[in-house]
Amino acid sequence: MLTADLFPEVPRLAPCSLCGSRGICSTCPRCELRRKLFTPVTQGETEALNQWWAVRQQEKAEGDRRRLERFKRFSTLQRPVRLALLGCSAKKAASPAPAESLYQGRFFRTSLLYARNVLLADEVFILSALHGLVALDEVIAPYERSLADAPKDERAAWAWRVGSMLDEKFVGLAVEAHFLAGQAYLPRVDSTTWTLRVPLAGLALGQRYRVLTKAIQSGVPL
Repeated sequence: MLTADLFPEVPRLAPCSLCGSRGICSTCPRCELRRKLFTPVTQGETEALNQWWAVRQQEKAEGDRRRLERFKRFSTLQRPVRLALLGCSAKKAASPAPAESLYQGRFFRTSLLYARNVLLADEVFILSALHGLVALDEVIAPYERSLADAPKDERAAWAWRVGSMLDEKFVGLAVEAHFLAGQAYLPRVDSTTWTLRVPLAGLALGQRYRVLTKAIQSGVPL
């Protein structure tokens, strides 16, 4: 005889493929996954998810606004955008700060001075092992991570990710990028409108510092 389903709104679980239970077995790892799947979302979790989504939408809108402003500003140059890509530094401030203040290494400070006063870069970005591409005014917290000793596949994935970020920021524009960082931080940009210049290729850190210092003193870009 068929019996009425007293609780039709409650989903019926199929037997667990690991322990065979039709309910939730507290000692079964697969049942623990089933419990999470069928546990109703709380009001607090819903509100947190909505807040997260709102923040992501605001960030996207801000990114779109900056991208449009960048295109309008640089499309009238009548030449490629002169972009400086600086390497991050191990020496950092002790608390969150705008990126140009957070990184305190000697070579980073010298690279920034060169990019602004000698290269006269239209835009400057920092290549971060953790964050990828960082704007000078972006506030970030200190961290400990480097690509220098990272596995080859991790560096390759990072290079593609940062290359995509760069391509997205300068879509529709010709770019002359000046790479002023260690070889491990070289991004992979797959665009025919980009020219990548590596004036410090093959030099050790101390040599790169001396070359940039001389360029600053002479006022002649590399």
